[in-house]
Amino acid sequence: MEAADRSFDRSVSRRYHQTRHRRRAVRNADKIISRRSMQTQSQVISQAEQQSDFTDTSVAENINLTQPATVCAPEVVSQDTSDKAECFEAVDACETENNNAFAEPQTSSAPDVFLESLDTLRPEDIPLIPVAKRKLTRAEIISQIANRIVFYAALFVFIYCVYALAATFIEQKRGDDFYSTISNYYSVSATSDRGSSGASIMLPSVKSDAFVAGVSEPNSGVVKVEEREFNEKVEKMRASIASLKNKYPDIYGWIYVEDTNIDYPIVRGKDNEFYLDHAFTGEPMAVGSIFADFRINDYILDNYNTVLYGHNSSTGKMFAQVMKLAQDEELFNTAKIYIYTPTGLYIFEPFCLAILDASSYYYRTKFSTPEAFVAFAEDMQEKSMYAKRTTFTADDRILTLSTCTKTGIKSLRYCLQAKLVEIIV
Repeated sequence: MEAADRSFDRSVSRRYHQTRHRRRAVRNADKIISRRSMQTQSQVISQAEQQSDFTDTSVAENINLTQPATVCAPEVVSQDTSDKAECFEAVDACETENNNAFAEPQTSSAPDVFLESLDTLRPEDIPLIPVAKRKLTRAEIISQIANRIVFYAALFVFIYCVYALAATFIEQKRGDDFYSTISNYYSVSATSDRGSSGASIMLPSVKSDAFVAGVSEPNSGVVKVEEREFNEKVEKMRASIASLKNKYPDIYGWIYVEDTNIDYPIVRGKDNEFYLDHAFTGEPMAVGSIFADFRINDYILDNYNTVLYGHNSSTGKMFAQVMKLAQDEELFNTAKIYIYTPTGLYIFEPFCLAILDASSYYYRTKFSTPEAFVAFAEDMQEKSMYAKRTTFTADDRILTLSTCTKTGIKSLRYCLQAKLVEIIV
């Protein structure tokens, strides 16, 4: 390739010089022809004048003045033609000399290497000329390293967020499917199913005197305590809770809220942390469980405030539909909450729905005096977003449902509180 390049460069240079010499020779020839033409014309004029002087007297009588004189200068044409021929011969000689000067020595009769290389040239035959890289400064090197660190860090965060979102969604879907299966198998969706006689659902084997446990008398009028005939659905619910409790000792009962999808088993652990991310079976699960505060007693009537916790699942399950009552005042005023336990069915009516900070201690379970409990219940009623006038006494019992708000402030909670209005035993 280098030999072909040198051959091409010499060929271009030779042709350039040939063209330059040819143009210069033509200019010189034009000058010579012009100069000789002027000299010839001067000579012709001078000869004509001399001839005229010698022949004026001798031929004056023979000149026919009626006809124009004819002057011929055949030598001028001949001379011009001769000069041009000489000039072009000189140009040719010059070109020949230049060709000989720039001609390459012919060592063989082989064809032009450069022209042949053009016919057979391929892209891979052209070598890439490496470009010398500028040496980076210290500041540029640091800047490049910083940019790469930032890029890979952002990429890692993005991948992790996508993974976390996908994992959370999958886990919540798994939890939803799990609790849907449990609800379909165990729950009877009891909603105070009353027959034609108006009898309430009941758990008949538990006597009212054992049930109140010294907290209130059955005939005090504070709550309605009823004993009714055998009810198939309630007995099925009792059997379901007993079956679950035999297998999972932390089972506390079952919760059902009218006109919502809240229909889950309740557990109570040794703390308020374990069941945040574990199912009632004990297996890890993102949606956790509906669980009672570990400080409450086994019997609901022994608790001034029975507190239950549950996640506000993004799939709309667990305690997510507490927000449904927050968005519908009529539902808030008419809905009832059913708590099933091995000792009876407890029916509550909401009186407070508020968004509170966890530091407000709305989940208080212990009170120094009955009056302190009454003051607490009245204060919570004042914080409700919906006005519902309810009176309280020391014999009353309340239920609290607590879940997060999804407002971006981790300490805020939805607090739904309800008053016990009926016991069915």
